[in-house]
Amino acid sequence: MISILLLSLFLVSTTELYQLWKIPTLVEHYWEHKQLNPEMPLIAFFKAHYDHPAKDGDYGKDRQLPFVIYYFK
Repeated sequence: MISILLLSLFLVSTTELYQLWKIPTLVEHYWEHKQLNPEMPLIAFFKAHYDHPAKDGDYGKDRQLPFVIYYFK
């Protein structure tokens, strides 16, 4: 049990697995977009935030999403 705990701590601290803790933020942000535009499918949300990110009104929240890298200043 201790070795599993230590391995888990090692993987989370040395890889990008810590990003998985941000999944609730992703779901919450999707629902915010869904309230503004009920017709928005999930794929459109992912395209807007991961494929062609833009610096817009919710830029601060966008930067908190998992596995997102923005190069804007």
